[in-house]
Amino acid sequence: MPANCPRFEVLGCNPKIYRQASAEAKNNDRELQEVQKSLIQGISALGQAMSEEEACADHLAAALASMGEASHRLDIARRKNFKPFINDEYKALCLDSYSVEGLLFNKDLGDKVKSLGDANKVAKFLRKEYGQQKEPVPFFKG
Repeated sequence: MPANCPRFEVLGCNPKIYRQASAEAKNNDRELQEVQKSLIQGISALGQAMSEEEACADHLAAALASMGEASHRLDIARRKNFKPFINDEYKALCLDSYSVEGLLFNKDLGDKVKSLGDANKVAKFLRKEYGQQKEPVPFFKG
């Protein structure tokens, strides 16, 4: 695989989240990982073919992009599989927009959890302080 394609691997789930999941969620995740392994093998084969066969490069590039997107969507589906085992205040970790790097819930999970905790504290304070007002607070959408 080219050096600029570091994500052609099935990522493990963050251990703290995995330990909290049910046996069913863990089995679902293993099944999705098997699908993703097959997909990644296809991506790898396409990448190798692209570097060897210039005539089909456009078609191969399109196939590679589609398969890469499918692999990413599997990561997102796997995250949603663990969502029921995550405290409500941290469910934002399952959003599609949250990047996938190094581990399923990102390699900087601790930093993200702290950041979400801080944001939740601010939101609770604002609801408590300004939630009963009839006029909206300028910086708080709600």
